Amino acid sequence: MAAPVVTLVPRPSPTEMVLPSPTASPTETAQPASVQEPGTGRIDVGLIVEVYGTEGDGLRLRTNPGTAGAIQLLADESEVFAVQDGPVEADGRTWFYLVSPSDASRAGWAVSDYLRLAQ
Repeated sequence: MAAPVVTLVPRPSPTEMVLPSPTASPTETAQPASVQEPGTGRIDVGLIVEVYGTEGDGLRLRTNPGTAGAIQLLADESEVFAVQDGPVEADGRTWFYLVSPSDASRAGWAVSDYLRLAQ
């Protein structure tokens, strides 16, 4: 009968964790003008927003910021738009220029009270 072969395996040793050395903290840069909507996030040019809170009445998009601007169209509740301009203060409210991503003819100035960031 052959003699058994025994192989000794050393117990694993703890591995030392090597962390990268810290880098310099980034410096703050000036942020573009924007509006902080309570509980809905910050609305800025280039973002996608949706119409909300109109209770089914829709949101009027106008030719100019302010209630004196002619109504271009009525945006439906939950309809999404890209923000292309703003914010502009007029008539005591904040306005943004919106354009539908699917139909560029659906565009106009809308009050921010009924906008939130799209999910």
